[in-house]
Amino acid sequence: MSKIVMVQNAFAGSAATRMELTAWLAEQHQLELRTPDSAADLPQLVRSICAQGAQRIIVAGGDGTISNVANTLMPQFN
Repeated sequence: MSKIVMVQNAFAGSAATRMELTAWLAEQHQLELRTPDSAADLPQLVRSICAQGAQRIIVAGGDGTISNVANTLMPQFN
């Protein structure tokens, strides 16, 4: 079973949809759910997740959350 970390914005989208996605992923993977306290905390959270060796990161949020995570990850691929 692979390890997946899901970073979620608790204020974006539907709580019911997030719960369904979380349940579905947890059936198939070792899932760790992380919710930052604020958008300002997101870059440090993502760097911490990477430092801990996450194999996959799933982002559940709106455009801002996805953009913030992508911008945090990009320097690691250059």
